[in-house]
Amino acid sequence: TSFSASNNAVSPYNVRPYTNGNEAEQADFTETSLNIARNAGGSGYSWWLFQDVSWYPPTDPGYYLNWYGLMRHADPVGGVYNAVDEKPAVDVIRNYLDANGNPPPITPVTATNSYYNPYNHPTNPVGEFGQPTTITGNVKDQNGQPIKDAFVLGATILYVDDSGPDDIHYLHSHYTLTDDNGDFIIKPYDYDPRLPNTNKIEDIRISAFGTERVERGWPSSMNPLGIGVTNGENFILQQTDLQNNPIFTGVTVSGTQNFEARQTLTVNNVVVLSGSTSDFKAAMEVNAGTEFHAQNGSEVHLFTEIIHPECIDFTGYLRQKNPMSDAVEEEMSNLNTEIEIQFKKQQPEWDVVIQPNPNQGKYTLLLETSETTTVHTNLEIYSLTGNKVYSQVLNTKIIEMNISHLGKGIYIISIIQNNNIINKKLIIQ
Repeated sequence: TSFSASNNAVSPYNVRPYTNGNEAEQADFTETSLNIARNAGGSGYSWWLFQDVSWYPPTDPGYYLNWYGLMRHADPVGGVYNAVDEKPAVDVIRNYLDANGNPPPITPVTATNSYYNPYNHPTNPVGEFGQPTTITGNVKDQNGQPIKDAFVLGATILYVDDSGPDDIHYLHSHYTLTDDNGDFIIKPYDYDPRLPNTNKIEDIRISAFGTERVERGWPSSMNPLGIGVTNGENFILQQTDLQNNPIFTGVTVSGTQNFEARQTLTVNNVVVLSGSTSDFKAAMEVNAGTEFHAQNGSEVHLFTEIIHPECIDFTGYLRQKNPMSDAVEEEMSNLNTEIEIQFKKQQPEWDVVIQPNPNQGKYTLLLETSETTTVHTNLEIYSLTGNKVYSQVLNTKIIEMNISHLGKGIYIISIIQNNNIINKKLIIQ
């Protein structure tokens, strides 16, 4: 990472911040980004430039690139750099670890007002002809779960130099993050005084921890068809690696499906159908939240163990671990802890009778309940592959149901009332 900072930079491009901020703001950024890397379980932290450079003259739009260093531009004396040339960010990094080499404890991160607009771009940017140019979108994983804090990198076109044999595009790169629902808003900002001032985002790239990368705009390996940037697109990112602390909600498991996390795994509103198998494992914690249902005849395992990503893509780069002594192996084996979990089967004070079952698809359902009404009662039918093929809100205690259109086979019928579920087998001959 890096942050362009100087207390003395002067540029004719004063219509925009010609650095990301001053040296004190660079120090604040350093501490914040160190904490983010720590909270994310990062294994290290690196900075773009050791010291400032003088590659770009003040008349060049790349002038701000001169100030990314942790030290001001100066030559060492006798091979030693002078401490007076250090920016305040150096002390932040130097003092971040304690005497034992450990970072501060993990603390919750609170989003600031500029969390989703870190460059403080104008609220409602418009293009050359006054049209809105903000780009919005939504990011989910392959299971339809919103991805929070997916990284969205935009490139605003500043101007095009067409004086040479090839056009040169000058760009301003900026980013935003997705919110709890996976939504993002990224705002262009053309700070360059040269025309045309289109305020146009020419390219965006999106990724998240443990997912693939997608791109819109320029043709590339991530965007081989050169699909352009459009407003309101829904992006699906395929998970390619384990997540740190995923949350899975509203999942029906049919067959075999496993859930893993590098640190903490949380699952809510999960139904494991009869005959299905599912493992829920993480390195630190597995939290089975509200409405976790393992049907009779299913096999479910919840446990903690160290989780490692698959290494099949790193053939030739692997190295063998050092063999442990018998004493060390015995000591490590003593760290294992057995956890006994007792499940108490809920017995709802109601039942459903299905007659006749099996038949050709026409059934009478009798809801046996002490409730005087059927409020909050729903009927859902699932195929053995876990797909919901029929649903109905129940308004009476006797229901005539014709589902012959579903075709012959075995189905699972679920009756949900007041957060209780009864599942029964339904056969269409």
